[in-house]
Amino acid sequence: MIGTILATVSDGFSNAFGRSRIETSLWEKVVFYGAIALTMVVSLLPFYWMIVTSFMPESAIYSLPPSFVPHDLTLKHYASVFSPETFPFVTYFKNSLIISIITAGMSVVVATFGAYSFARLNYPGRGLFSRGVLLVYMFSGILLVVPLFQIIVWIGLVDNLGSLVITYLVQTLPVSLYMLGNYFRSVPPEIEEAAMMDGYSRLEVIFRITLPLSAPAIVAVFIYT
Repeated sequence: MIGTILATVSDGFSNAFGRSRIETSLWEKVVFYGAIALTMVVSLLPFYWMIVTSFMPESAIYSLPPSFVPHDLTLKHYASVFSPETFPFVTYFKNSLIISIITAGMSVVVATFGAYSFARLNYPGRGLFSRGVLLVYMFSGILLVVPLFQIIVWIGLVDNLGSLVITYLVQTLPVSLYMLGNYFRSVPPEIEEAAMMDGYSRLEVIFRITLPLSAPAIVAVFIYT
């Protein structure tokens, strides 16, 4: 299979350029692979240093000149991180996981129906609502802190995980609506019209046709949220 693909690519280059391969000089190869090596070093060095220093004692971390190859290894930092007495890392991670999954799921559900209405349905105020979503997305998140906190205090959700779900949902819903709305517009409406002519209702069209075709966009919005 791989040989067939390589042969096809080679034939394509041969037909396009009149030769079996693209000739490059030694200097061009050196520059190309040197640029790749430099990019890899710049990209991976911070991750290497983060991992190495997590196993180094504090005296070695702050020593000058720094040692990129550790000589003394310790697990004290990991013991501190995972110790519930000093830092409840597991609890914080569990809370973040719960909040993120619930927020992403709610955002996808609400944005799916909202974005579909923007893309397919005609009703009074549709343009105003869709432009309002973009207008809200333009505001900085810090501007919403005070009004959101006042709402959370009013409904009695202070010091509760539900308040974080509401906060993140408000902040991520505009971009979810925008992303899914653009994708729904790219789905040919003739497919949905043909299904409705076959007797499908609007909800059946959404769940049986539009959502399966939009699965990549829905997954992308879920991950982004």
